[in-house]
Order: sequence, then structure tokens, then C-alpha cells
Amino acid sequence: MATSEATGDHPDPLVSGREAAAILAQMGVTREPARRALLAGVAGTGQRVRGSVLYERARVHALLSAPLVGDTLPTLMTRGTFIARIKDCGAIAERECDDHLLRQVARGWHVSPITRLSFSVRVARDEWMPFVATVSGFAVLGAEIIGVGLERDGTRFTLRAAGAWYESVHRRRVPTRAGGPWTVLPKGALHTRFSRRPSHDQW
Repeated sequence: MATSEATGDHPDPLVSGREAAAILAQMGVTREPARRALLAGVAGTGQRVRGSVLYERARVHALLSAPLVGDTLPTLMTRGTFIARIKDCGAIAERECDDHLLRQVARGWHVSPITRLSFSVRVARDEWMPFVATVSGFAVLGAEIIGVGLERDGTRFTLRAAGAWYESVHRRRVPTRAGGPWTVLPKGALHTRFSRRPSHDQW
């Protein structure tokens, strides 16, 4: 009886991956993106029971909080935030943000020279630029870009662990339009801020 009262209409505190995906469908996340997000740890590490992976119902429902868009973005992100869209990464949301993890997401970004210049100018003026890695639109890693360079395989960022600004972002939905492996939020933020520097990039 005590257990039933503590969990309301849901006496079972755990849900299957299929049930968790159905819950996320309430906010428009389709089945495969939901599966990737769950595997990335947005609802915590799943518990393997008899061949199934179970998640805490309360943690899955917590993901239904309002997405971060427009005026709901933290102030520091409204000046232009690099959004990295990543896929196969394991339970990245549960991992400690150490140097090894930061190096994994820091390189191989293909951006145009003018865009790379705008990143460099932003970092030079403000000392850093927010970096948020997402899986299926959910924030799984926060960092701060403190350097921008060019390597053979693309643009490389020098990253450090995110400050307190990221605490309210972790595991929240940060929806973006469909596109490539990265974008900048809000749309056009860097172009607006550096309007004296012509840019033809489409974010």
C-alpha cells in the first residue's frame, strides 16, 4: 500500500525502453531518436533485467519539461552557442566531463573559413563560446570553446568543461531544425553580432 501511494497511478517505478519512447513521443520525439537519447543516458543508466533495459519512470517524465528555445535559453547561450549533433556515443550524459571526452567531441568539424573566423573573433572578444552536444535534441554534454584551430580533418576546438550556466541545460531538449552535424543557436546569432563581417553561411 505504501508503494502504491508513493508512485500514484503507476505502482511500477520502472518502464521498458518501448514505454519510455512512448512517453517521449508526447513531445514529438519519434521512436528511433528516442531510443538513441535513452542509450545516451538522458534518463539515467538503464537497468538490464531479463534481456530488457528498464528506466526510472520519474526520470523519463522529467524529460518532458519545456524545451529550451528562444527566450528560455540561458542568457549566455543567446549570444551564439555551437550545437553539436552526435549519435553513437554510449551513455555520454552519465559520463564525467573529462579531458578525454572533450577531445573526442572537439575535432573534425567541417565549417567554412568565414564561419571559423567568426568563431575565433567571438572567442577573442568574450574569452569563450558555449558548446553543447546533443543527442536527438537532448543536451548531453556542455563545454566552453576557448580556442579555434584548423587541422587536416577540419576545425578543432580547444574545450574546457562548462561552468554553472550548463547545469540548467543538461538533459533538457534543445530542438533545432533538421540539418548537418552542427548548427548555431539562436539562428544567425554570430552573423548579427558580427554584422560588419560579411557571411553567406546558412545556419
